[in-house]
Amino acid sequence: MKNPIIRIDGNEIFVSEIAYTRQLDALASGLEFFTTDFKRYPSDSIIELEYNNVIVFEGNISEIPSRDDTGVRYQTCDHSSDLVDCAATSSPGSWKNTTAAQAVQDVLKPYNFSVLDYSEKLRFDKIELKDGETVIDFMNRLLLRNNILPVYLGKRVIKFDKINNQTLGVDLVHGVNIATYSESNKFSEQYSEYHCYSTAIGVDSFGEIKTPIKTVVKDNSVKRYRPTHINCDGANSMVQLKKRGLFEIAQRRAKSRTVTIGVNGWEYDGINIWKSNAEVALKSQKHDIDENMLVSGIKLISDCSGMKTELSLCDLKAYDEQ
Repeated sequence: MKNPIIRIDGNEIFVSEIAYTRQLDALASGLEFFTTDFKRYPSDSIIELEYNNVIVFEGNISEIPSRDDTGVRYQTCDHSSDLVDCAATSSPGSWKNTTAAQAVQDVLKPYNFSVLDYSEKLRFDKIELKDGETVIDFMNRLLLRNNILPVYLGKRVIKFDKINNQTLGVDLVHGVNIATYSESNKFSEQYSEYHCYSTAIGVDSFGEIKTPIKTVVKDNSVKRYRPTHINCDGANSMVQLKKRGLFEIAQRRAKSRTVTIGVNGWEYDGINIWKSNAEVALKSQKHDIDENMLVSGIKLISDCSGMKTELSLCDLKAYDEQ
């Protein structure tokens, strides 16, 4: 039987509970475990989770929520958590006619991270850092609306990956391989009006002219008066602003539903562990559902009841390109 292994600074320790979590739209993964090893480890100790001869996780201690007579519970984050918590800095903080990869690489340099770019280049006329934004905020602002995801590969390497770029070839069928099923809907991030703001750029005999522009796109499915403001980066036309408003409506609607599936074990094919950012087929006659969905998150669990995985599934349109 394959069993997960936890190491601290290279030394294997006994653990009775493990929960490893990774979300599609969260750069950093997390690992929580419970052990009867009472040794006090410094916060910069290297924590590893290995399964089937593969290092699934490597990071540091972020919190020790409990230490009592029964044991110690650790919460850890991988090394990319610094990019989630800390500020994006670069001098001079602006770029012209550059790729997203180059701008991100400049911001990652102080953290000793590198970018493994993909073949399709994403180029911007101008990019500027915003006051107070974190590194992940900066990356997401450049990438997510272009259907690209920053993914941490380990070893301080960030990869730009297309969203929904693979199919696992797995059918999740109620009564066959689905152990538990639950569904939730969240409507609080849907609005009746999307007020989109930007700047139109023109040229006259004196040079460049910047003119503030605005458009309002309505979602008639939201009956209450619920307006929100969307500030669009860069120069845009009225057509582009309207397209952004329609994009916000469609994406927020798609993200409002989450299906959580429980399956036995950690592997989807008997060899490889479950992964996010992949398409699966979900079939449940009881819940009147038969559609392909995107794995937006995984939680690998090992405890006294055995090994299992919780899969968070969302609509395939939740991360559609603008």
